[in-house]
Amino acid sequence: MTRKQSGFTLIELMIVVAIIGILAAIAIPRYQDYVARSQATSALASLRGVQTTAEEAILRGETPALTDEVADGQLDIGIASDELDLGTITLAAPEGGEAGEFELVMVFDGEVNPRLSVAGENELGLYRDETGRWSCSGSIPDDFLPQNCDVATE
Repeated sequence: MTRKQSGFTLIELMIVVAIIGILAAIAIPRYQDYVARSQATSALASLRGVQTTAEEAILRGETPALTDEVADGQLDIGIASDELDLGTITLAAPEGGEAGEFELVMVFDGEVNPRLSVAGENELGLYRDETGRWSCSGSIPDDFLPQNCDVATE
């Protein structure tokens, strides 16, 4: 009576492990890029959410302010500076700027993918000029900027 061999040979198992290793070497960096892009897009969506309230305050002649920084004569825009896990939001008129100019900026300093912060450049923001036009720009790497955002020019 002869027994039939069952199972895999060592070479077959080594080939399968090599294939899995190659797939993981390709997939993990791509996944990290996807996570970084999604975090940048999430930050922009959060900023856009409070942009409307900030614009309303400006049009009413009031000064918009973050929830944890409201003073007399300012309008709360409904979000605290440290409310998001991704980082800190700042809202201010730029120094030396024209009347009506505002900056709504997210600084990535929380639980964020390290690819978003290269050499300390880790901001994404909405900027309002004196004509009331909002634009988006950021200092994060170009690959992770959401659509319709430009690289910050200094």
